[in-house]
Amino acid sequence: MGARGVNFEDKFRLHGVMVARTGAGMEVDLLWENIAAEPANWWVFVRVLGTGGRVVLQADHPLRVVPRRGFVWRDKLVWSASQLRGANRLAVGIYVPDRGMLRADRAARDWHDTRLLIELPQDR
Repeated sequence: MGARGVNFEDKFRLHGVMVARTGAGMEVDLLWENIAAEPANWWVFVRVLGTGGRVVLQADHPLRVVPRRGFVWRDKLVWSASQLRGANRLAVGIYVPDRGMLRADRAARDWHDTRLLIELPQDR
């Protein structure tokens, strides 16, 4: 499950999102690449959404390295089952505070194409 090859304004590429339910909750892996972004105060956001788009959890974090072309990095997030009650989707993107969010070029999106939407696997 996940999204692949999504470009954010030809600055960053999300190569893949892997979401896996575990006995304790859920793990999310995102594989990113800087394809043309200049150094800036870039942030990745991951929002766990519930019914009606309500934010259940939020995991915004700054890029901890100065991005350069060709740089690839992985974000790994882990949440417990109790934190995920009512969750059904992820919303993922990149932004610079006070400058705005980058638009994604494909896949399910909202907020004027700035949030990539990923369905979560349901408990079995």
